This record gives sequence, C-alpha cells and structure tokens, in this order.
Amino acid sequence: MWTICLIDGWAASRFIRPLNLQKIMNYKQLATVLISLAIIVSSFGSGIAITHAQASSPNVIFVSATGSNITGNGSAVNPYATISYAVSKAAPYSIIEVEPGVYYGTVNITKPVILESSNLDPADTIINALNQTSGIEVIGGNSNGTEINGLTVEYADTSGIYVLNSFDVLIENNIVASNSILPNSNPMRNFAVELVGTSNSTVVSNQVIGNVNSGGIGIFDLAQYSSGSISMGVPSPADGNIISGNTVMNNYGGQGILVASYNQAGVTGNVIENNYVVSDKEGIAIRADVNGSRAIRNQIIGNTVLRNGGGGISLLSYGTDSIIVHTIIDKNFIAQNNGSEYNKAVGIFLGASLDKSSKVNDTTISGNRIYQEDFGILVSNATNVRVLDDNAYEDVVVPLQGATSVKTIAINDINVLNSKIASLNSSILGIESSSTSTISNLSATVSGLMAEVNSLKGQESASYIISIAAIIIAIIFGLIAILLAIRRK
Repeated sequence: MWTICLIDGWAASRFIRPLNLQKIMNYKQLATVLISLAIIVSSFGSGIAITHAQASSPNVIFVSATGSNITGNGSAVNPYATISYAVSKAAPYSIIEVEPGVYYGTVNITKPVILESSNLDPADTIINALNQTSGIEVIGGNSNGTEINGLTVEYADTSGIYVLNSFDVLIENNIVASNSILPNSNPMRNFAVELVGTSNSTVVSNQVIGNVNSGGIGIFDLAQYSSGSISMGVPSPADGNIISGNTVMNNYGGQGILVASYNQAGVTGNVIENNYVVSDKEGIAIRADVNGSRAIRNQIIGNTVLRNGGGGISLLSYGTDSIIVHTIIDKNFIAQNNGSEYNKAVGIFLGASLDKSSKVNDTTISGNRIYQEDFGILVSNATNVRVLDDNAYEDVVVPLQGATSVKTIAINDINVLNSKIASLNSSILGIESSSTSTISNLSATVSGLMAEVNSLKGQESASYIISIAAIIIAIIFGLIAILLAIRRK
C-alpha cells in the first residue's frame, strides 16, 4: 500500500526553477540524488521495514519432541524438548525451528524471535494449550519483530495467539483452531488471534477455524478491563495492521474479523483484505462502542463474506462521542448472511447512536457484489456516506436504504491523466540542446499535471492514480538527470 505526500504544482515549480544545476552539482550527482529520492519515496509507500536488519547472522535453535531440556544444547543433533525452554535460551533475533510433534503449554515471547516449524507445515507441528490461558503470547515492546509461522495452536482457554503492545509482528501460515474453550466475558481476550495495542503487524494466510467461544481475528487498541467494564487505561493505539488472505470459519463466539476501539488512542489505518470469512457468528466489523473511542481510515477490501449469523460487514459507533470516520468498503463479495439489524439479513450496515453524539462519518462503499440479502446496504444515522453506483445487487430485496447512490468517476478522466503522463515520459526522449530550458519547461508541465492530480483527490475511484503519479514523477526527474549526464559526456 502506497502512502505518498504530493507537492502541489506551485511548490514543485518553486523548488525546481531557481536551481542552477551546473553550479550546485554535476549531472551524475543530481541523477544519484533524484533516483535515491524516488527509491526512498517508493520504500516508504510500500511499507518496507528493516526491523530485522540487526539479525545479520541469526542463531538457530532446534526443538524436538524427542529432545531434552537437560542434556540438549539446542543444536540440530541435540535439540531441546520444549518450545518455551528454547525461547528462554534464545538470544534476540534467533530462529527457533520446531520439529513435527505435539508440544504442551503456553509459549511466552518477550524478545524478538522467529518461531517456525521446520517444514512450515502447521498440520503436524502442534501447540496444545489445554488448560492454559493462551497458546502463544507475544508481550511488550521488547518483542517487536517477532514472527510465528507454520504452527497449529489449539485448545487454549481464550486466545490461541495473543499479541500485546508490540510492533512489526508477523503471524503467517498457522492453524488456530478449537480455542476459547472457556466462556470469556472480556472482549479483549475473546478472539482466537488477537492483537491489542499493537501496530504495523501482519496476520496473513492463516486458518482460524472452529474456535468455540470466541471470534476469529481481533485488532484492538489498549484499554483496561476490570469488573465487567472497560476503562480508558493508558492510550496505546492499534495502527497500520494488515489482515490478509486468511480463512476465518465457524467461529461461533463473535465476529470473523473485528477491528474495535476501546480507547482514545484508536484503531487507525488498518487493512482487512482478501479474507474468506464464512459461517461465523458475525462477518467483518469495525466498532467504536466505548466513550471517546475512535476508528479512523480503516479499509475492508476484496473479502468474501458468506453465510455469517449476524450480517456481512458492519460499522457500529454507539459510545458517547465515539467516531468511525474515513472508512473504505470496496470490492467485497457479500452473500447469504443471516439476520442482524431489524431481524433482517443485511449485507453492509452502518449505524450510530445520535443521542450519544456518536458518529459514523465519511464512508465510501464501492465495487461490492451483494447477493441474496434482505438489505444490500442499510444506513442508520451515518453521515457523508458515498455509495457509488458500481455496487452490484443480485436477488436483494432492498438494495439500498438510508443513503443515495452517487456516480463513479468517469473512466475517461483516468484515461486522460494516463495519456498525459505517457506524453510527459515521451518528452524526455526528445531532450534538445538547451537542457536548462528543457527542465524548466518540463517543470511547468509537471506543475500542471500536479494540479490535475490534486483535482482528482476528492474523487473516490481515482485515489490510486494519485499515488502512482507521484512515483512516476519522481522517477521521471531521475531519468532526466541521467540523460543530461550522458549528453554532457
């Protein structure tokens, strides 16, 4: 996902035109600087992280069900017997390789490690957490950068995998099944995979199936829970997390996927994409139910949400002064979900409580296909809802209620912008003898292009064009400098 900060046309021209390129640096230097700038911009937008750069030659520790914690030394020929013991002996950034087998108890991680099965097949490397609160716990900022890959986690009392107040955690290719054996009234320990007060982490390609008294995957900001109620606690947000490509099925105690705020710190910029959410108690939800809680700029994109008990996708803000704003619901397939609001099956529901000054505001709903629901899209007390006309409804009793459909941006506008970018690229190949004036003219063209890009910022379907144009423009200036350097030779 690219996040690009655009300079407007005026600022771009102010930056470029006063440069005396020959006095400041030669063209080789300029080329290096500009291309480096393009790479840096692309890297920031793509979310490239170098957290694990410290682990240039990581230590590898081996675990086997036939190993020994007494005589073992963690080597491949003399492994440890338990995962917990291996973690306790591991230096930060170690790789802990677990041989196939069944391992019992909770694995508590408070340092950055890579915990993985030796064959990356979760079906035969199992953590049995019967009578334990959680199967795997990743706790605190000292565990930033931890990875969990290729394991089955089952039979924990509450969460199978629980991450608290950490950063840059990767949970990939695991089976998390049959957890939440005991009923649990604490919503912050009530999901099979749960990230609390945790940011910039990824939950990808996992199977979260058949967890008894919980939902599937939950992302929450950090609050305090005691005596059956939630208090504000020390603010700790849950920002920039990605839930992608997971199968979340038959979790009967809650939502398949939930992003919820219990704190002013909020849940911001989280992405739920390309998941298969089927036959859970509810589908996918973003919630702000506690006073002052906030959910901002979250996205639900490209998911299949099918046959869930409490509706497909919902945004619910019911706390005093709680807000859910700038949400995108795009290109999801939503079908055959059961009754939720008004005892009717609803594909997408937006709801807020006016008497508590709660808000669901500035929501864009586009490109979704909704099949066999009583209501396709139902809006109650939400404001600034943009339901684009590219949503498709099939066998839906009431396609849209509580909002009106608006026209999608004309494809011609996008094609024109693409054509101008291509024309600008072609002009580089025809650079003539007056290099300084050429750069000045191109700068003016870029300024005009920037103005057109900015004019599209408020149009929902063109947001990705803005990001692409920013990258292309940065690279174009790098190419200009290279060609000028070649001409100079």
